[in-house]
Parts: sequence; C-alpha cells; structure tokens
Amino acid sequence: MDLKEYRTGLYHALWTRQIPDRVPIAQGVDIVYALQYGGYSLLRDQYSAEKCYEAVDNITALIDSDVAPVGFSANGVPAIISGSKINVMGKDGFWQHPNYAPMKDTEYPEFINNFAEFNNLVDMRLNSAYENAKDEEELAITKLRVQVATQRHFKKTASIAARINEKYQFATHERSLGTTLSPFDNLSNRYRSFTGALNDLRRRPEEVLAAVRLICDNNLRRLDTMPEPQEGQRIFMPLHLATFMKESDFKKFWWPFFKEFVDKAASQNRRLFIFCEDRWDRYMDYLEEVPEDAHIMFEYTDPRLAKERLGKNHVLSGFFSVDILKNATKEKCADEVKKLLDIVAPGGGYIFKSDKGPLILGDAKLENIQTAIATVKEYGKY
Repeated sequence: MDLKEYRTGLYHALWTRQIPDRVPIAQGVDIVYALQYGGYSLLRDQYSAEKCYEAVDNITALIDSDVAPVGFSANGVPAIISGSKINVMGKDGFWQHPNYAPMKDTEYPEFINNFAEFNNLVDMRLNSAYENAKDEEELAITKLRVQVATQRHFKKTASIAARINEKYQFATHERSLGTTLSPFDNLSNRYRSFTGALNDLRRRPEEVLAAVRLICDNNLRRLDTMPEPQEGQRIFMPLHLATFMKESDFKKFWWPFFKEFVDKAASQNRRLFIFCEDRWDRYMDYLEEVPEDAHIMFEYTDPRLAKERLGKNHVLSGFFSVDILKNATKEKCADEVKKLLDIVAPGGGYIFKSDKGPLILGDAKLENIQTAIATVKEYGKY
C-alpha cells in the first residue's frame, strides 16, 4: 500500500463508520503563513503562481499532514479590480474584512419586494469600481476583468494543489463541494454586517424573518444546481452568529432556516463540513438534529460533551487550541494532544486539527505543529 492509498484509507474508514488505523491529521496553515515562513514579500509574491508554489512546497515538506496543509484564504486580484469594501488589503499585504453594511436598516422593503434587483444594487455598493463606472460599458468591462481574475486565481490554486497532492501523496477524501452560509449569517455577512443584523432582530423582527426566508429559498435553489457529490466531497458551512444570539432569537431567526438547508442537502446525499465557531455547548440539543454523517469542526466547545452527544453519528474535528501551538513548549504541546485524544479518539470518528488554522507566522510555532502531528501519529494509533 502506497502512502496516498494509506492516507485516503484513513478518511474512507471515517466516512464508512469504521475505525481507521490511526487518527487522521488535517493540520495546516494559510498561504500567508507559508509565504512569511519562506521570507517572501506578502505585498508582491502572493500574486505570483510560482512564488506561491515555492512557499507551499517548502512548508508542506515540513508539515506531515494527511491532506495538503496549506489553504488559500484570500483572492486578492479580483478585490483590487472591483475596489471591494469587504476585502481590504492592509499595508502589510494581509487581507482583512471590515464590518461594512451595504444595506441600510430602512431598506428591508426593497430587499423583500425585489430580491434580485436589490442584490444588483448591493453588488454595486460593495465594490467602488462598480459604483464609479462612468457608464454601462465600463461597468461591464470591470465585471469581466473581475471574472477573468477570479478564474485565474482558482486555476492557480488548483494547479498548485494538484502538484502538491501528487508530490506528497495526500489523501483525496477531504474535498470541497462549495461553501455556503446559514441564511441569517448570510444576511449579516453580505447585507447588514455583524452588528447591524443583530440590532435588526430587536427593531425589525418581521422584516428580518422575511429577508432570511428569501435568502434560504435562494440557497435551496442553489443546492439543486450543484454537481453530484463524490465520496468525501462536502459543502463547507462556517457558522458565525448563532452563539452571539439569545436562544429565543436563535430558535426563531437562525436555526429553522439552517435546519431546512441541511435537511435538503442530506436528502440529495450531499454531506456537510460544518465549522461551529465559538462555543456551542448550550446548543448541543440542536446539533443532535443535524442529519447523520456530517463533519463538524469545533472551536471552543467542550470536546467531552461533543464526543458524548455527537460522536456516534458524525465525524468531529478541531478542539485543539491554536494558542497551544503558539505559546507552549514542545513537551506541553505533546501532553495537550494526548489529553485531547484520550477524550475524542476512542471509537474513531475524529480528525486532528487545531481549532483555527494559523493565518500568519506569529499564530503558531512550526516546531509545535510538527510536535502535535508526530504525537498524533504515535499516540493516535488504534
């Protein structure tokens, strides 16, 4: 059995409710981390396919994960061309996401009465180059440039991934079928901002419900257009706002629409990769209603509680604090890995990864990432 077959077999065992040879490892870092580690210029080299490949190749040789360890968090060139107001580059070249609301709280009637047209208006407000185009021809050319740049970005990252996967013989079972947000999180992210959406719950509850209903219906239609999934492919859903809401609001504005989406996805044999950001202990009863065979990653949730309540029906990951990778000694890091594995590894159904991926070089010591992986490979054997 070659290395790729072995690694893929670890994941296949998880998805088929078997116990793998050992705990699979999906520990990684962001392309920014890789570029900074290699001494590359973030301002310049993140746009070079060859420099990005060199940086990814260099760091991948040092991180012995079971899947490719470097992710691409930002798609910079299209944001520059469009003048994006929600993807903004800092002076150091790092991309940030301001709490910007292109929709006013008084505009729910327009949103509800003409969803498609209002979305076009939001696109204009989100991108200064669209807003400032002098005529329809300039607007069309700018949008075409953004489209071409986006295609080139994905071609670049796909090419890098293919070369890296082949060179290092990574597993092929943890692949994305697309990314979506829960309907209320979508309202926050795209239209009203984090603070705006939460304020609207108090001031305009019925309009918020109507807006979230429209977003949910749109998401459900998009499900029907997705390609047939292959084994291991999953729809990624990061969950943003739920833990910042009172349970009564969560039950009314957030959960029913999320549940409708995941139920339909399951009915189409589409599996989910859900990232439960923050701490979900108080919502464990709800998570038990998620259709079986989801991959659920946790940030600050109690691993013992999650394993007890969800471990029989889902694959779990996360829990391991990135702060340990940043601050601990190698000995302390290894001890903490063992403590976590004692809780979440028994019976299978767990993938090792930190609760957040290190974005920049200061987020984690490489020697601690290596120590954690080595510990899992030894202590995580079944």
